[in-house]
Amino acid sequence: MAGEIVTAEMFWVVVIGLTGGIVHSALQGAFVLPSRDKTNPDKINLGIIGDLIVGAAAAVVTYLSTIATATSTTPVQLAFLAFTSGIGGSAVLLSYVNGKEAAKSEQKLKDLKAWS
Repeated sequence: MAGEIVTAEMFWVVVIGLTGGIVHSALQGAFVLPSRDKTNPDKINLGIIGDLIVGAAAAVVTYLSTIATATSTTPVQLAFLAFTSGIGGSAVLLSYVNGKEAAKSEQKLKDLKAWS
């Protein structure tokens, strides 16, 4: 039963994150269709598809990091969390990665201080 709830929550987090990705694209000024880069034909610009992917990924990362620390969340809280994460997309993912790197650096500093 608990696994079904998490699966349903994850589904809605992804859908709402995708919606946030669409809003992010609209806030950037336009919906850009996928295309090849004119200066480098081997590179593909994902356009709105990239915004959707990043929005969904940011919502999932935020959901997973929140559910691990929160005692309980309501569906409305999860929806707002996923939507704002989807809008922030790349900033959310970048801050998550930077936070992990900062924690590693802090641990290395503590280890160095212990040796000195």
